[in-house]
Amino acid sequence: MTTRFVRCYALLMLLLLAGLGAAERAFAQTNSQPIRRVLSTASKNVLLYQKNIPSISCQEHIVARQIVHNKVRSQTISDSVIRVVRDGSPVHPLSEVREYFSIDGKPAAPGIEISFPVLVSGAFSEGIWGFVSPAALACLDYSFDPNSTANRGAILFKSDKDKAALPECARFVGTTGKLTLNNYGRIIGVERTVPPEVAKRLGYAYNAAITFASVTLGNNDYQLPVHTYARDVTGQFEFTADYSSCKLFTSTVTLEMANQSLISLAGTGN
Repeated sequence: MTTRFVRCYALLMLLLLAGLGAAERAFAQTNSQPIRRVLSTASKNVLLYQKNIPSISCQEHIVARQIVHNKVRSQTISDSVIRVVRDGSPVHPLSEVREYFSIDGKPAAPGIEISFPVLVSGAFSEGIWGFVSPAALACLDYSFDPNSTANRGAILFKSDKDKAALPECARFVGTTGKLTLNNYGRIIGVERTVPPEVAKRLGYAYNAAITFASVTLGNNDYQLPVHTYARDVTGQFEFTADYSSCKLFTSTVTLEMANQSLISLAGTGN
């Protein structure tokens, strides 16, 4: 009787372990991967996204504030439709077109444009490619975030001082930031800061961030922006945008994936 009980208990434990989901199994992974392999997977996934994403439209909610002495001095709230259009260009295959329909709770005039002191542009088209492109990989120094976990990893990046003098690396000088990835090498967040003088000279946001989430369109899942944030170098102007209700307006395409296997981001190799 005791032997039979032990065997039944062991069988039950095996069944329970076999039933663990991918997230639980990810925690059990201990083998780290070289950082360049992780970056290569992320880069391929971004390229495949740019190759496969069809033309889509999303609802966009923007809040732009001017903050002085920790108080909101002025605020603009707008609602719009942003269209991500595939135009067939081999260099810039995706473009973003925005149409406002409400500004501060009132109907927007047809064709109106709003000039924000600071904003995040290109979140759907090229928002993350700039940090995993061949140029970025050649000019930035990457390291695993020591606070990374088994199923939610982060890679820190900063400009490589040894390459700062190279013409092709000039636009990265002083840049710092972080890429957050899931276990499949998909980027789920990016943050970056540029030096104040660069922000002033080029009109860049001093701080900017994009959060991504998996969105099902047709029969495929795409990693799309769901939230963006930007702040100017003075700290007075802030911009946030939230995206929802994304829809296809072309035929469904087949999404390719660069790597379907789980990856570990807890390593320290280069």
